[in-house]
Amino acid sequence: MLVNGNKWLHRFVDSLLIILGLMLMGVMMKQIIEIGQEVFWIKGEFDVVIDKVLSFFLCFEFFTMILRYIQEDHHIPLRYLIYICITAILRQEIGHHTTALNTLLVSLSILLLVITLALIQWMTHKFQTSSEDHYSG
Repeated sequence: MLVNGNKWLHRFVDSLLIILGLMLMGVMMKQIIEIGQEVFWIKGEFDVVIDKVLSFFLCFEFFTMILRYIQEDHHIPLRYLIYICITAILRQEIGHHTTALNTLLVSLSILLLVITLALIQWMTHKFQTSSEDHYSG
């Protein structure tokens, strides 16, 4: 009984995520058209174009996260969330940089996330090799 309810819940969540993904695709197509208009016809300001490109990549990131969630059997790996955090911080810094101290703090936060990512990779590799040695011996 619980297994059937769990399958139903996964199907319901998947269908909602597919609807959300389709909506994001529509928004991304609209943003591509707006970027093209700003660049080729309107000759908009550089800041406006950059903001539209950054918001396009934000939608693209959400779309890939939805796909990844479904592909990874309804979970998102931690390293993937760290990648998303790094790109979000970089996107924020590119679009809205302010003072030198703010840039330094943003750089330190990115460095901290990269170190965390390296530690996760190292620990994953270490535990995989140690468990293989344990079972092969």
